[in-house]
Amino acid sequence: MKKSNYQDSDIEKILQQMPEVTDLRKSSQVLERAEMFSRKRKGFSWVIPAAASAAAILLFLLISTSFFQHERKAGNAGVNQKVELAAKEAPDRDDAIAEKRFTVMPDQKFITFSITGMDQAGPIMPLNVPISLIIDDNDSPAALYTKYINKLENDKWGLAPLDFKNHATFTEASDSNGKKKLIVNMIENSSLSVSSAGTSFVDSLRESFRWHGFSQIEFLTAGSKGATLGNRKYTSIPLVAEGKKAYFQYMYDQDFQSFLVPSPKAYAHFPDALSAMESESFNLQAPLHAPIPGGVDIKKISTLDGQAEVTFSADSGLLDNENFVMMLDSILLSAKEFGLTSVTFKGAENAGITSIGTIKLGTPVKVPAAPNPIRLK
Repeated sequence: MKKSNYQDSDIEKILQQMPEVTDLRKSSQVLERAEMFSRKRKGFSWVIPAAASAAAILLFLLISTSFFQHERKAGNAGVNQKVELAAKEAPDRDDAIAEKRFTVMPDQKFITFSITGMDQAGPIMPLNVPISLIIDDNDSPAALYTKYINKLENDKWGLAPLDFKNHATFTEASDSNGKKKLIVNMIENSSLSVSSAGTSFVDSLRESFRWHGFSQIEFLTAGSKGATLGNRKYTSIPLVAEGKKAYFQYMYDQDFQSFLVPSPKAYAHFPDALSAMESESFNLQAPLHAPIPGGVDIKKISTLDGQAEVTFSADSGLLDNENFVMMLDSILLSAKEFGLTSVTFKGAENAGITSIGTIKLGTPVKVPAAPNPIRLK
C-alpha cells in the first residue's frame, strides 16, 4: 500500500475545516428509530458489523495514534457536554410512553365520534375512525354529542369533515326493556335525505353510540316517525356492542398521528381477527397498516369463561415502546369485540420486560371502554 503523504497536522486542519453536524433529535427518538430499523431489517443484520469493521480499518490507517492522543481530552470534553445536555432535554424513555394509550380506560368519561377516514384521494367508504374525547362533563351521551360535534379537529387528524349537527337533534330515552335508545330527529328537507352522506351519517351514529350502551337508534323527521337518509327509509336500527372486528392502524400520512380502527369486515372467531392483524398476513393498503409488527409471532390463543390468553413466541422481540403499546391495545379492542373481558399477554420472558407502557404482562388486563382517547386543547 502506498504511504500517505499527510502529516498529523495536515489531518487535524482538514478535520477542523469540516462542517459540524448536529442531530436535533432527542435520544429517546434515536433509540426508538434504531429499534424499529433493526426489526424491519433482520435479514440484513450482517451488513452493519461488516461495514463498521471496514470503516474502522480505513480510519485507523488514515489517522495516526499520535493525533488521537493529542485530541482525546478536548474531544471527550465536548462529547460529554453534548450527552449531558441531551439527557437533560430528553424525557426518560419509560416515562415518555407511560401515558400513551390508544384506548379509553373504563373509569374515564368520554364521548365517541365515528368519523370517515381519508386517503390522498378523499374519503374512504365505509372506513369509520372512532375518536373518543376525554372530558370532565356529566351530561348524557346525546347531549355531549351535540355539545362537542363542532369542536372536532378533523383536519388535524387526517379525517373527513363531520357536518351532522345542523341536520338533526339528538336525545335519549329508554325502550320497553329499560335499555337506552338514541332518538334522532331530522329536520325537514335535509340534504342527507338524498345524498351518500346520509348513509355515512347512519354508519357514523351506529359506530359512535355503540360504545355508550345504547341498544338502538330511533329516527324521526320533524317529530314524525321515520326518516329518509341516503334515499333509504329508516325507522330504527339496532346497535350491537360486539361487532367481532379486528383492529388496524390508521395513519393519514407520516405527519399525522395514528389511530386504531375496526376492520371493515367481521370475523367468525377471535384468533381469526388477530391473524388478520399480523403484518405477514395483512393485505389492505395505506392509510391502513397492520398493528402487529413483522417478526412478532403469536404462538397460542386460548379463551375460557370470557378471558383470553395470548402467548407470543420466544423470538418475537417484544419492546417497551409506543409501537408495541399500539399492538397490545389493538388486541384488547378486538377482544372486547368478541365479548371477552380480559386478556393475559404471555411469552415475554426472553424480552426481559414485565410491562409495555402501563400494560402489565403475565397478568389479566381488562378490555378498554373505547378506542382512541383525545383531549382537546
